[in-house]
Amino acid sequence: MFDSARTASGNIAPSKTIVIVPTPFGFDIPAFFLDIPHDRLYLANNVASGVIVIDNASTASGTVTPAVVTNLLSGVFGPFGIFIDTR
Repeated sequence: MFDSARTASGNIAPSKTIVIVPTPFGFDIPAFFLDIPHDRLYLANNVASGVIVIDNASTASGTVTPAVVTNLLSGVFGPFGIFIDTR
C-alpha cells in the first residue's frame, strides 16, 4: 500500500505491506474494492474462486487474518472483478 498514492511519482517503496494468512489456495488478485465508510478491503481471488475480506483496512499491516474468506468452488475460474453494494 502507498500513502498519498495520488501524488506519488517515481520509484517509491510501499508504506505498508499486508500478508494474508492462512493461504490455503494461493492468490491471484486481479481486482479489489476499498469500502472506506466500513473500513474493509475486498480482494477478488481467482485462484481460490472466491473473495477475501480484510476488516480495519486503514490500519492493517504485516500479517493479517482475513475476516471472511469465501471459496465459490463452483467449477468457474474467477472472479476477475469485484463490486460491493454498500447501501
